[in-house]
Amino acid sequence: MEKDIDILLVGAGPKAVDAIDSELRRAHVRFTARRASSEREFLESCRTSRPDLVLAVDSEATFDAIAMLAAAREVCPGTPLIVVAPPSGEYIAIETLRSGAVDYILTDHLSRLGPSVERAMKEAAAARAKETADRALESYRLDLERMVQERTDELMEANRGLQVETESRIRFLASMSHELRVPLNSIIGFSGVLLRELAGPLNEEQVRQLSMVYASGRQLIGVVDDVLDISSIEAGRAEVVNDTVDAVEVVRAVCDEVAPLTGDKGLDFALNTPSGPMWMVTDRSRMAKILRALLDNALKFTECGGVSVTLDAPDPAYIRLVVADTGVGITPEQLPHVFDEFRQVRKPDGTRPPGAGLGLSICRKIAMLLGGEVTAASSPDGSSFQVLLPVTPPEEVA
Repeated sequence: MEKDIDILLVGAGPKAVDAIDSELRRAHVRFTARRASSEREFLESCRTSRPDLVLAVDSEATFDAIAMLAAAREVCPGTPLIVVAPPSGEYIAIETLRSGAVDYILTDHLSRLGPSVERAMKEAAAARAKETADRALESYRLDLERMVQERTDELMEANRGLQVETESRIRFLASMSHELRVPLNSIIGFSGVLLRELAGPLNEEQVRQLSMVYASGRQLIGVVDDVLDISSIEAGRAEVVNDTVDAVEVVRAVCDEVAPLTGDKGLDFALNTPSGPMWMVTDRSRMAKILRALLDNALKFTECGGVSVTLDAPDPAYIRLVVADTGVGITPEQLPHVFDEFRQVRKPDGTRPPGAGLGLSICRKIAMLLGGEVTAASSPDGSSFQVLLPVTPPEEVA
């Protein structure tokens, strides 16, 4: 049940009280009224019980409503105040409203009083609701700032821990790389010397065995290099040496290295490049490493048909490099994971191809390091990998 409006009548004489009471009842306003004949009584009444609405009756002879308004703002802020004055006091209406009254009603227009009171109460309720919502919003904002700060502090602490772990891993891998490279280089070097028969002739079986040793050593040192590459990129320590290079020349040089391997497997090899140079600013060695890794991957999974390399620039801001093969293809389930570290797609006979499963992962990381990207597509007729590299590296990459 809606409660009655607690109205405090200030400066109202008996005739004014009766007129106001009659008008409010005619407008069906539910209220209870209190009276205060002076500013002092008004202040005491407000301190005792804050009213819902103040009706100040202005009179040059008995009460100055404007003078009372300043006190009203102190003792009952937010309480709506309506001034009722005789027609002769109309000249003070503007000052009254400027001083904080919500309305100004002349005694010969008291019919406006009921609607004015209802409107003032609705506006006051809306203002209180807004104030409550603002306080709740401010509290929520402060809580959110606190939670964000706490979470940020936690993430920064976790990040510091990860940085320490990453640096420890880098130091460990660098140390292990050195320890592994020394014996591996010896194995590769001595087996190469023996294969060239510098220490004497070898029979067929010895050549076969030493070739396996030599190939395994080369493969293992390649894995060590790949692990170091990934670790340095993740740690943000990978160096990029940008220079103005001819993309056509870089691609042709790598393909000249790989083409004989396709011939050994009886595969066709196609190279499609523009006839003129394609100048770009990038890291020559890292761009070549991307292409080598993609060609190595294509050769692993292609037993018949061929491999092709296409270089073009569909967008003036990028060069596009596509390596396609007619191999076994990649299933839809495996395709999203081809760039995962240590992830290898098995051949149709169930065997694993040689390598540690780092080649494609390194391709993607290096491409991102150079400001580009690598994507993969596959069908039963083969797979293709597309590399997009910027002609001019982005500022944050450069």
